[in-house]
Amino acid sequence: MTQEEKLDMFKDALSINGDVAPDTRLDDIDVWDSMARLSLIIMFKDEFGRKLTFEEAAGFVTVGDVLDAMG
Repeated sequence: MTQEEKLDMFKDALSINGDVAPDTRLDDIDVWDSMARLSLIIMFKDEFGRKLTFEEAAGFVTVGDVLDAMG
């Protein structure tokens, strides 16, 4: 999976219509909240078969951190 595909998957999971880049801080994304973290947890389970904990999701700082965790 390419970086762009991962980025698109991330944006879809959080319903982000604007531009984000790997170096974008998650705190700078308007929709980044506990529901967004839950959406990531569900996406990781459904798309990658990987159990992501809420604590792991809360530990991400940038979009790139999320993309790296996708593998």
